[in-house]
Amino acid sequence: MPVFAIFRGSRLVRRVTLDEPVLKIGRVEGAQLHIEDNEVARMHAVIEVEGDNMTIIDLGSQNGTWVDGERVNKREITLGSRILVGQTTIVVERDDAPPEQRALLVPTPAIVRDRMGDAFAPTEVFGVCAIVLRVDGIRREAWSDDAELGEKLFASYPRGAIASPEIGVARSFKTIDDAQTTNLRRCSTCVIRPGFEPCSLCLGSGRGDETRGLLQCMGCDGAGYLKCTACDGTTRVVACAVRYVNDQVIRVRRALVPSVHASIRPFIEARIPVDAPWPQSNAFDPEPSMVASAYRGASAAIRAAEDFHGYYFGDALATCLQTREELTTGLARFEMQTFAVPVLWTVTGERHDAFFFDPRAELVHVGRAND
Repeated sequence: MPVFAIFRGSRLVRRVTLDEPVLKIGRVEGAQLHIEDNEVARMHAVIEVEGDNMTIIDLGSQNGTWVDGERVNKREITLGSRILVGQTTIVVERDDAPPEQRALLVPTPAIVRDRMGDAFAPTEVFGVCAIVLRVDGIRREAWSDDAELGEKLFASYPRGAIASPEIGVARSFKTIDDAQTTNLRRCSTCVIRPGFEPCSLCLGSGRGDETRGLLQCMGCDGAGYLKCTACDGTTRVVACAVRYVNDQVIRVRRALVPSVHASIRPFIEARIPVDAPWPQSNAFDPEPSMVASAYRGASAAIRAAEDFHGYYFGDALATCLQTREELTTGLARFEMQTFAVPVLWTVTGERHDAFFFDPRAELVHVGRAND
């Protein structure tokens, strides 16, 4: 079934899924695609649906019907077609379009009032914008230790360039540190008896636990010594440096809400789904919005742009950049995503409410009385 996304300018008004053979477009109340736009006729156009085929027909409207920039009387439309009537744009979408391709949904007072009815009667309305910050990274610890390895073991050790860290992959490994010199020399572990080392159970005595009647060590069968594990009994080892690498996965998800009333702020943060697949229309890069910020040594945050479709970030921008700097310092590799979430914050007497759209296009309502 086709989905029709209705926009006024760049703002999505609503999304309608319809399964009817004839769809009316206009200001008339009975129109399936009812549009409140003074430049749209009461009966402006119709869309005829037959199987997978759709055709739009203009009904003689004064301002005309436009499809993909061209005025039409009758035109076949497909998924992705953009229909302009008056100041309203209708985009034909799929009902199974992935979340990342969905259009931006902004909780305007008109949309919230339409959903809430007469219950929505705030005395004050503010448009603020939260930020979803996601960081996936790798913190790498690496160090070298001197070691003596048997010749066979030395030959089997990996060497060469250290593998680059991979996002989301935790691992530990070791290699020969080729930056350090290696040399073949006599094993220092088995100097008392070349090629052998004292048994770890009896420490070379060969005796067992006499209190239990064990007169002979079970670890070495009374011999007292075992083949040297360092040189494998050859008495020769390779002195080298072994480099150890430990990659730790770093995964952080945070909702950064600007300074709204303290009674509701933590509840907004808790309700924003930070790990959900947010649409790309919500994607936001905070870096160009900041000319200078406190973490760079400036005395105050100076914003070149402080809003997102008319919703203001407030102190969330500076918090986002400071948090990002703290999270990524010392990481060997990281990927970061930031999404803007417009929030309608309203005040009604002693009550504070917030409304925002989640990634599934569901309107979320958070309410809290001022205690």
